[in-house]
Amino acid sequence: MLRKTILIFAICLLRFAPAQAAFDLGSLTTVSATEYVDVRGMENFTFIYTISGLVTNVVLRPEMSIDGTSWVPIDTTRTDTTITSSNLSSDNAYMDTASSRAAKYVRVSRVSSSGGTPNVSIKLEMN
Repeated sequence: MLRKTILIFAICLLRFAPAQAAFDLGSLTTVSATEYVDVRGMENFTFIYTISGLVTNVVLRPEMSIDGTSWVPIDTTRTDTTITSSNLSSDNAYMDTASSRAAKYVRVSRVSSSGGTPNVSIKLEMN
């Protein structure tokens, strides 16, 4: 009886646990955008940016779309993320978060950079 109760409890935990996913969005070396990811059913996004070659700053914009064609910032109160050498961690990483229930697709655009030619590697985790 105890085994059956534990098994039922484990199945319930798996069934009702929030879904999670992680994606490597690749790298941006110029002003451009990553490929987009289908995020339907997800609403919390964590972006991990790893920067190499940063001299002054790089400006990134997490974006969302409902059709994969027209893009808007995920967070309309703070549209761009400016990363400088002073706000990077010791391993040259920077974390940014955003939430949106409306997003069907998510990508990251590199808006600008100055003082060098930084390479930005981007990972996305969501639930």
